[in-house]
Amino acid sequence: DLFAEADFDEDGLLSFDELESLISKPKVQHWFQQLGIDTSDAALLFEILDDGDNVIQQDEFINGITRIKGAARSQDLVPLMTNLQRLHLQCQHIAKTCEKLESSMHAMEAPKHTMSMTYPSPVPALLPPLSESECAMASRSM
Repeated sequence: DLFAEADFDEDGLLSFDELESLISKPKVQHWFQQLGIDTSDAALLFEILDDGDNVIQQDEFINGITRIKGAARSQDLVPLMTNLQRLHLQCQHIAKTCEKLESSMHAMEAPKHTMSMTYPSPVPALLPPLSESECAMASRSM
């Protein structure tokens, strides 16, 4: 199996170096060429196959190769599709985080309003408002 052959350290993942070594072999280059996959840019191929965690799992490898085989035009669109999928996942994560923050903010605000309605502050009722001259004196003494 091609994936196992490329996985030198046998961790079940392909690193960039392992993929680069794999596609440098003439036999693999020929096989990829027959599938319509350009092996001249290892970094681009790795980016296409990787889901963003900087390693390629076996299912990513198989699904990615299956997805990009064919005409060069398809291969040109795959990086865009891959990046859009990553952006979509990031946007979903951001939206969930915003929802959690909004809920937390509402939860923090609710007790204040409830408390102020239930337990009015006694300070305004105990102290009469300051006159203008008293305000002026207080600000001069500070």
